[in-house]
Amino acid sequence: NIPNVSLIRNLDYDKLYPEESIEFTCNVNVISEWKYEWYHNGTKIEGSSNKNYNIASVTHASNGEYECKVKRGERPVYSSNRISVQVADPPTPTLKLETPWSDVFKTEVLKFSCGVPSTEWTLTWYRDQHKLKEGLSLEITSVSDDDRGIYTCKAQLTSRGVWSGPSNPVVIDVYDKPKPGLTKSPSFPMMYPGESINFTCTVDMFSGWEYEWYHNGSKALFPSSSTNSIGNLSHDNSGEYRCMAKRGALRTDQSDSVSLQVSNPPKPILKLLSPWQNVFENETLKFSCDVSSSEWTFTWYRGQAKLQNDSRLIQNEKGSMLNISAVRSSDQGRYTCKAHLKQRVVISESSYIFVLVYDKIPTPTLNINPLFNPMYIGETVKLNCTVSVSSDWSYEWYKDGTPDPHKTGKEISIKVKLSDKGGYSCKAKRGEKTLTGRSNTVQLDVQEIPVPLLKPKTQWLDVFPSEGVELSCSMPGSSGWTFTWYKNPADDAKDTTTMSNEGESLSITNAKAMHRGKYTCSGKLKERFVSSKNSSEVTLYVYGEMFALVSTCNVII
Repeated sequence: NIPNVSLIRNLDYDKLYPEESIEFTCNVNVISEWKYEWYHNGTKIEGSSNKNYNIASVTHASNGEYECKVKRGERPVYSSNRISVQVADPPTPTLKLETPWSDVFKTEVLKFSCGVPSTEWTLTWYRDQHKLKEGLSLEITSVSDDDRGIYTCKAQLTSRGVWSGPSNPVVIDVYDKPKPGLTKSPSFPMMYPGESINFTCTVDMFSGWEYEWYHNGSKALFPSSSTNSIGNLSHDNSGEYRCMAKRGALRTDQSDSVSLQVSNPPKPILKLLSPWQNVFENETLKFSCDVSSSEWTFTWYRGQAKLQNDSRLIQNEKGSMLNISAVRSSDQGRYTCKAHLKQRVVISESSYIFVLVYDKIPTPTLNINPLFNPMYIGETVKLNCTVSVSSDWSYEWYKDGTPDPHKTGKEISIKVKLSDKGGYSCKAKRGEKTLTGRSNTVQLDVQEIPVPLLKPKTQWLDVFPSEGVELSCSMPGSSGWTFTWYKNPADDAKDTTTMSNEGESLSITNAKAMHRGKYTCSGKLKERFVSSKNSSEVTLYVYGEMFALVSTCNVII
C-alpha cells in the first residue's frame, strides 16, 4: 500500500495574529526512516527536515498553504494534505462617545463605549496614553479639569495574549460653565410700534443647546431656539430681556440683559416761521417741521377742511422746510407734516396749522375820541386806526392828504393846537407787499377857548342900598358852560373873592355897601377840562345911606 501522509497543526484558529506561534506535524502511517521536506505556497522551506515545523512568531508573510513531503531514498516522494494559514492584524476597536458632546463643561457626564468583535476580548481604557481602567465601558459622572485629554481604548484576547492597537482617539475639552451672550437686531436704541426685532442667544463654539428666555424677570413664552423674533412690536414688549442655555442637566448663568424700548414715534413740531397765519395774496408762508433728529425725512400735506382729514400730498416737498413765496387763494387750508424714519418703515403722527388766505385787502376804519366839535386848544384827542382782520400792522398817518412821518402806531394822541385843525386819515401796512387803501377821513376842528361876555341885566350899575342888581355871563354861540363869578379880581388869587354862584346870572336883591366892587366871570365846559379866561370887568357902585337920604329929601321939596 502507498503510505498516507497527513499534516496537522497545534492551533485550530481561523486566523492568527502577528507574533503568535504555530507548529505543524507531518504524520506517516507507515513507520520507516522517512526524510521530511516542508513547503510554503509550493516553495520548499530550506533547513526544515524534521517531522515538526514550528513558526515561533507569525507575520503577514506567513500567510498561505503549508504541506509536507516524505521519502525514503530519492524516490518516490509522498505529499501530505495542505493546511491554509491566515495571518491578520488584531481588530482595531472603535471608540465611541456615547454622551452628546466632546466639548464638555464641569459637572457634565462623559460616557464612552469601545467596539470589539466578540466577548472574548477585554478592554483597557487610556487617557493621554495613561491607563485608566479595564472594563467594557468608561463613564465619568461629574467632569472636572483633570478629565481633559485624549481618550483611547485597547482590546486584549486574553486566551491568546493578543493585543489590538489603540482605538481611534476622542479628544475631550473641559470648560468652565459658560455665560451666553445676548444680542438684538436691529440694535436701534429706540423701536417703534409695528416694527420687528430678533434676539439671538449665543454660547460661543458649542452646540446642542436649548434656550430659555426671560422678559422683565419672568420666563417668556418663546421657543427654545437660539434666535427668536418679535413682529409687530407694541409697548408691552418694552423691558429687559435675558436668556439662559441648557443641555442635559447643565444650566448656564443668565446672560446680561438687553434692553428693548418701544415708544411712539415723536410727534413733529410744526412751526409757522413767517409772521402771519392769516395772510393776503402775494404774502409769504414759511413752515418748519422738526423732530430734533437728522434721521427723519418729512412729507407735507394740504387740505381744505379745518378739521376733516382730506389732506393731499404736496409733491416734491420732503425737507423740513416748506416755503410759499407768493400766496394764492388756493393756498388756503390745513397744512400738515409727517416725519418718516430713514431706512425704516416708521411714520410719525401729524401736526397741523390752518392758514386763512384773504381774497382782498381790508380798508382801515378811523375813529376819534372824544367826539367833540369843536375841540379847544389844550384838549387831548385820540385817533384810532383799526383793521378788521389779521394782525401785526404798521400804520401811516395823513393830515389833509399829506403823510405825517411823525405820527406812528395804531393810535395817536394829540394835545390840540390851532395848527392841528384839519382832516385825518390812515393806511395800514405789513411786510413789504401788503398795503391797505386809505381810511375814512375824520375832521378835527380846533378853536381858541372863547372869553365869556359879562353884562348887566338891570338898568343901572350904580345903585342905592336895597335896590337890586343882576349880572349875566354867557358864551355867545356856544353851550354847555358853567360859570364862576369873581369880585374884585386881583393878580393874586387869594385876594380875589370867588362867588359860589355857578349859573349864568348873578343876582343881588338888596344891595349894600359890601356889594360895591369890580365883578368878572369865567366859563368851564361841563364834563371837559376846558376853562376860559375871565371876562371883562363890570364895576358895581352902591351909594351910602346919607347920600340916599339927602337925595330923598330933595325930591320931597
